[in-house]
Amino acid sequence: QTKTTFQLGPTLNARDHAMLVRALKDNGIASRHDRDASTFTIHAGERPSTATLDARDHKTSQVASAFLLLERLGIEVDLQVDGVASLPYFDMTRSMLDAAELVVDSDASSHAFWIIANTCGADVAILNPPAMGRQSDAMIGELLRSALSDGEVSLRQSPDLAPVLAAWAVIHDVELKISDASHLRNKESDRISDLARSLRSVGIDVNEHPDGFTICGGELTEGTFKTYGDHRLVMCAALLATQQTLVVDDAGCVSKSYPRFWQDLRRAGWRVNYTYDR
Repeated sequence: QTKTTFQLGPTLNARDHAMLVRALKDNGIASRHDRDASTFTIHAGERPSTATLDARDHKTSQVASAFLLLERLGIEVDLQVDGVASLPYFDMTRSMLDAAELVVDSDASSHAFWIIANTCGADVAILNPPAMGRQSDAMIGELLRSALSDGEVSLRQSPDLAPVLAAWAVIHDVELKISDASHLRNKESDRISDLARSLRSVGIDVNEHPDGFTICGGELTEGTFKTYGDHRLVMCAALLATQQTLVVDDAGCVSKSYPRFWQDLRRAGWRVNYTYDR
């Protein structure tokens, strides 16, 4: 057997890896997440010829997406994914792997930030819009229309948009309910409780639900917005900063998905001052 150990960063170590451990075990591969040591260890033998995964009760599509990669190793994979949370993210991965040529779309979540920023006073030309067919987060326009007409949006298929939609609701003084998104609790942060705490810390009233939250109003005040190491919460804070001066904790974590985020904000007119812990 071959033993492989991955050293995990704080946010990845904090995640629940039980779904992955179970999926590997079902295919004859032993693995263990040691939270105290911040490690994930896999004991693997010979490469299997087949693999199966029933992801229908999974709270994330990431394990199913990982199993798709096994097909590129010549392993026959039997996947059941009907009902899995964030299914469009899985479909996007599959479509990219099936493509004859590798085409990398613009990140729809980052585009959503700028679309909302333009509703808050920014004036940014959005070039190379993402393909609707691959990225469910490209439906930001449709979700904003639902938010205005119904006061509620389901984010079962687009959970990454929750933080920027929350900021939009705050800025436009709209009571907004985010629903069907219990899987938000399993992201880089708990994007329900952690986001709610950060919003309350700057004067916003937020009610939590098992599958989301409701923005209920309040008055945005100066303060420190804690991001919990989550790049999407940084984007939320940056939008709020169009209305009020904020200190964004751990602002650099946004580089995970958008390395030039703060540089682009400066180019778009944001006043950005950097401070460093000594």
